[in-house]
Amino acid sequence: MYVCIFCGKTCKNGNSKRNHERLCKLNSNRQFSPFESLDVQRNKIKKNQFTSGKMDSHTEETKQKIREKSTGKTLSAETKKKLSIIAKSNNLGGHTSKKQLYYETPSGDVIYLQSSYEIDFAKILDSLGIFWERPEPFIWIDDNDKDHRYYPDFKVGSIYIDTKNDYLAVKDLPKIEKVRHQNKIDLRIVTKDLINADYIATLI
Repeated sequence: MYVCIFCGKTCKNGNSKRNHERLCKLNSNRQFSPFESLDVQRNKIKKNQFTSGKMDSHTEETKQKIREKSTGKTLSAETKKKLSIIAKSNNLGGHTSKKQLYYETPSGDVIYLQSSYEIDFAKILDSLGIFWERPEPFIWIDDNDKDHRYYPDFKVGSIYIDTKNDYLAVKDLPKIEKVRHQNKIDLRIVTKDLINADYIATLI
């Protein structure tokens, strides 16, 4: 599989991948077509810097304030709820992590993981020949009756795994319990001390 290291787009072959990466909008050192004027190139650079830098750092709350400021209107709770439903129906929102680490499986598949813990865990799974996959998110509802998405890191058989540092393992426990109970799944939290072959072998 030929996947762009900048945006994750799948290309037909190696030559297509190289050409795409050279011109990819997310490539900070991207090249430009010789047919584009200098002004066009400058505008693209400015646009990329704005969208990939400033906008990526905005939370949903900040983006909402920007939208309201630009329109001069404050959206009602009902309108915000409708927009949220539309976004979820289009598979938008929910997963806030921006970090993507390139990982290639022994079979040559390219997968993007979000932490060094995930990479270490995936490497051990692969070394033991244990099949794993990236699961779809689960919906869970908080105490205020608001729904959220929860993204486990791995699915091994019928078991869902989330790798976390010691702090998040404790901090996220109430949320994790809700995900388990509401979705009736076997969701296990794996801290750094459990990312080893002995423990992972027990998942088979």
